Amino acid sequence: MEQTLTQMINDLKKLITDNPDLIELPQHGEKICNYATSNSYEYLVDFTRNGHKVKKFTLQLRDGVNKSQVLIRLDVIGPEHLNPHGNYDCSDKIILTPHIHFADFPDYGVKVAFNLDDPYVKMGLIEDDLDNTKKIVQEFLKKINVANRLSLNIFDPEETSLNV
Repeated sequence: MEQTLTQMINDLKKLITDNPDLIELPQHGEKICNYATSNSYEYLVDFTRNGHKVKKFTLQLRDGVNKSQVLIRLDVIGPEHLNPHGNYDCSDKIILTPHIHFADFPDYGVKVAFNLDDPYVKMGLIEDDLDNTKKIVQEFLKKINVANRLSLNIFDPEETSLNV
């Protein structure tokens, strides 16, 4: 049975990490990829810190079979995003970072970015949370429906600041 993008995003997942009790976040210039599984499918959950002139911190959920298929991408630090022209509310608008992309957004998929406070996003982050890497990761894992997120400790080697 083929799942839709929305079903994949909402699928109940278990995050598999090298240490069963720990999520390790990358240092600048690194990417850490973890597997996630459901009863019927496999996923990849990426944590990336990169960028030279413009620093970036990105969390994303990808299809575990079609690995190039991004399902959700949360850009926490990085450049602004210009949404493509189209027939939707934030068409042609510049969206500041942090912002989020959804593969199941009708007709445009991950080409469209949303501010985190947009009603379409339905994510529990407020502006005060954006300095707290662990809170951001927990809310992202909640958004992508990771069942074991509360049993995982988060280690951030750059915990003192999000200004990677």
